[in-house]
Amino acid sequence: MAYDIQESGGLRVVSAAITVRRSQHDVYAEWRNFTELPRFMQHVQSVTESGETLHWVINVPGGSVAWDAVITADITDQVIRWQTIGSADVEHRGEIRFEPSRQGHGTEIYVTISYRPPAGRLGIGVAKLVGQGQGRKIDIDLHRFKQWMEVGSVASTHGQPRGEAQHDEWEEEQEEVPSPATDDRAEGVPA
Repeated sequence: MAYDIQESGGLRVVSAAITVRRSQHDVYAEWRNFTELPRFMQHVQSVTESGETLHWVINVPGGSVAWDAVITADITDQVIRWQTIGSADVEHRGEIRFEPSRQGHGTEIYVTISYRPPAGRLGIGVAKLVGQGQGRKIDIDLHRFKQWMEVGSVASTHGQPRGEAQHDEWEEEQEEVPSPATDDRAEGVPA
């Protein structure tokens, strides 16, 4: 896994990548099931889909923010692109690409999100979510997706003592959930 954050003219671009040991078709199909994204994306409260429009609700410090986005490209097993529409709290656009891994053992996922950090009171809360730690948050969500796809659940320490370690205010534990509704492991892709 790797992530990068760049800034140019007030626009922030966050990119991240991970390899998942499942077929390109399985990985795309699971990601394309937008309403299930909260199972592995820690801060996503809900995603509802109506045609090509997605309504997102995201948890931020002190509450939540919501926006509508439209799918601008959807090429089966290859790429999904989106951008916000209307008066979004956080205007952004993004792309997720799915490519066969270079080693031939799964799928490489590449995520790129570009946005302008908002201003005002809402901006402070959103900045904590999409600010300097955004690359790390995307990295964590991709790691959770990898667990979901490869093992069928997301590791959790829910109910276990934490000891003296500091707790990230954004780390929300998720109970084990049933494995994704896909057929048997991809042929030729090790589990």
